[in-house]
Amino acid sequence: MKPPDVAPRGSDMQLSVVYSTCVVDNYYSLHCDPDGRFVRRALITTRPPMPNFTRDRRRRYCCGLCPKRFQTKKQLMSHVWSPKHKNWGSRPYKCPSERCQRAEFYSLSNLMYHLENGGCEAHYGVELSMRVVDLVDVVALF
Repeated sequence: MKPPDVAPRGSDMQLSVVYSTCVVDNYYSLHCDPDGRFVRRALITTRPPMPNFTRDRRRRYCCGLCPKRFQTKKQLMSHVWSPKHKNWGSRPYKCPSERCQRAEFYSLSNLMYHLENGGCEAHYGVELSMRVVDLVDVVALF
């Protein structure tokens, strides 16, 4: 099965990259992790968040998703379209270990790093690694 096209019509490359990663996340969660062991599908969005352009007293742009502030609108846009906020600031990736104290992650790579170095059960790392091989196959189609 081929994933959907991910190149949106438009000139903003950064928006295209965020849109692409959201589509890959959706495809991965549906086809590589159908039982939802590593991904909470409901937290993945296909549309990147659009920042509100409120400014504080110092004329800095305020992020509507976290407390950060920026000097320029471009800096705010880069921040809002970063992997941290690509799913509206939610953390769709989860550690399946019941003993885990840090169970939620912004990205699949953060979850992988956690499973490799966090002391969680080794079999989860192996299982996720096999699913990441499936993800690499998906990304290769793009």
